[in-house]
Amino acid sequence: MLTTAAHELIERQYLKALSAAGLKDGDEIVVLLRQPRAELQIGGKHAKLAKVIGELHSRTYPPAEKQFYWDHLVLGGPEDSTHGLQGLLVNLMGKVPSPKAAFDREDLRALVKLARRAEGDCETLAGSTRSSRSWRRRPWRSVSC
Repeated sequence: MLTTAAHELIERQYLKALSAAGLKDGDEIVVLLRQPRAELQIGGKHAKLAKVIGELHSRTYPPAEKQFYWDHLVLGGPEDSTHGLQGLLVNLMGKVPSPKAAFDREDLRALVKLARRAEGDCETLAGSTRSSRSWRRRPWRSVSC
C-alpha cells in the first residue's frame, strides 16, 4: 500500500514517462510483476520498457524526486512517528567529521558527543535512546545533554 505522497510521485514521475513512451500507464510492468517468474526480453519485446525504466533510474534524479526522498525517507514524512527526532539525528550525523565511507564506533562516539552538546530536543533524543531495552541495539542510549 502506497502513501498518498508516494502514489502522487509515481503518477507524476514514472507513469507520465511511461505513457509518453506509449506504454499506457505502466500496464506492461504490472503484467510482468504479476507473473510468478517474469522473463524480461530487453532486446526484444520489452526493449521500449527497458529503455524508459533505464532513463527513469539514471544517475541523476529530478529535484522534486530528490526532495520527496529527503522528506519521506530521511526525515520521516509528514506523519513522522519520531516527532522530529529522526531529523535531529540526521542533522547531527551530518556533523560527524568522518572521511570514511562506513559509519563505525568512532563515528558513533563522535555522534554521542555532538548530541550531548546539542540544544533543544537533545533531552528528548537522549530520553528516547535511553528507553530502549537493549543497549546492543541502541549503543548511544547513554547520551546525556
